[in-house]
Amino acid sequence: TCVVRTNGAVLCFGWNQVGQLGDGTFDSRAEPRTVETLPPVASVGVGQNHACALTRTGTVFCWGYNGLGQLGAPTPTESYPRPVEVEG
Repeated sequence: TCVVRTNGAVLCFGWNQVGQLGDGTFDSRAEPRTVETLPPVASVGVGQNHACALTRTGTVFCWGYNGLGQLGAPTPTESYPRPVEVEG
């Protein structure tokens, strides 16, 4: 689960087997943790194994499972435990 605060910060918690919380770890969390490397966010969308955030300037960042390249990341790494900017 992820939420956007009024200041644009994103906090996530829950299962984190493939880095989908965006906190740089693979540790599951019962309490919300801030996704530290994001600029202010307008909205966030989450799936079972990944999340993506639309920033207030229109840039998109994603994190979590990327085994099929679904995050739009610049390199085909299986998991991104921190946000990576989507190309294009």
